[in-house]
Amino acid sequence: MPTLTAHVAHAQDWLRRHPDTDEAAFIRGTVFPDIRYLGVIKRALSHTSGLTLADVAAAPTAWEAGRRFHCWLDDAWATQVATPELQPGDSARRLTWIAVKLVYEEPLEAAVYDRASLAAMLLGATDEVPLVEWQVKAAEVQHWQKLVAELLAGTPGIKTQVEFFKALKFDDVVISRIEELAAEIRATPAWTQRLEQVRWWVTSEIERA
Repeated sequence: MPTLTAHVAHAQDWLRRHPDTDEAAFIRGTVFPDIRYLGVIKRALSHTSGLTLADVAAAPTAWEAGRRFHCWLDDAWATQVATPELQPGDSARRLTWIAVKLVYEEPLEAAVYDRASLAAMLLGATDEVPLVEWQVKAAEVQHWQKLVAELLAGTPGIKTQVEFFKALKFDDVVISRIEELAAEIRATPAWTQRLEQVRWWVTSEIERA
């Protein structure tokens, strides 16, 4: 549910506490599930519900650990952020969800370190991806990883995120509306406080794992 930048920031928290993990494979696994945005795979296939951080630690490979981490964070984040008025899967509030993700991400952008190395990791091998199991092609994985590498290598901020949206074929009207909603959320103390609490909660869960 969070943005890819937020996923990577939290993944780096996990990696700091698990230094023996293959960092590059973990990061590639972390960003993989959202390849669905290219329309090449359904979310129900790329995401697994109900995973715990113990499942992440028990994964057979670093890539699969990263994929499981992504899925855990999606579920945990959505549960913590949801309100009676804003529920996961509510298509009528889809743009509001995206705006919430952007505002959640903003303080984490500065926490993402060594962006050039991250981009290089994402341009690396795709051999670890079980292509048949996930019903994707190597070229599709490479294209997705390249898009994410460009996002992470860009200057942190809304302009880079907008370019990413454009790469995903969001039109200008939709992007403008997302920016408007994000501005409203930033100006709402109840939302900014809630998102700060969620960031603290996620970090605390990773520290305890």
